[in-house]
Amino acid sequence: MKYLPIALLLLLSACYGRKPDKTGLEGQPMPVFQMLALDSITHFSTQSIPTGKTAMLFSFEPWCPYCKAQTEAMVNEMDKLKNVPIYMVTASSIVMAKQFRDHYKLNSFHNVRIFIDTAKSLGSYFNDYRIPFTAIYGPDKKLRQAFIGKSNVSVIADAVQ
Repeated sequence: MKYLPIALLLLLSACYGRKPDKTGLEGQPMPVFQMLALDSITHFSTQSIPTGKTAMLFSFEPWCPYCKAQTEAMVNEMDKLKNVPIYMVTASSIVMAKQFRDHYKLNSFHNVRIFIDTAKSLGSYFNDYRIPFTAIYGPDKKLRQAFIGKSNVSVIADAVQ
């Protein structure tokens, strides 16, 4: 019982003072893979993400409580990310992705786009299927940093600067 406050403090510091996770792919170019837009017709390739601007790939699942919490945090602090193109990627159904988009009103943000990763290419490339997964790519489209799990939006915002 006497260690409970210390355990709680450690737990909270783990959630808010996170450093980026090492993937072994830092400095590598963004993987090229196809995704499906929520209109179920349009295909989008990561190859068409322009250079010259930092971009974020955010892998999530609509049923995941940590993904929901991360999305809520990003929506609440979107002013810190408003100039960063955010490509949200899920392997779930289009119906679930649309419900997620509507619930968080993601259409109201010009910088957020949601896609279906039908081949689970992002997880395969990183050899890691844990979610949420946030990958920050620099203006040269090379991996700067990655975050596995829910991360503090301020830490992510610092990574995109």
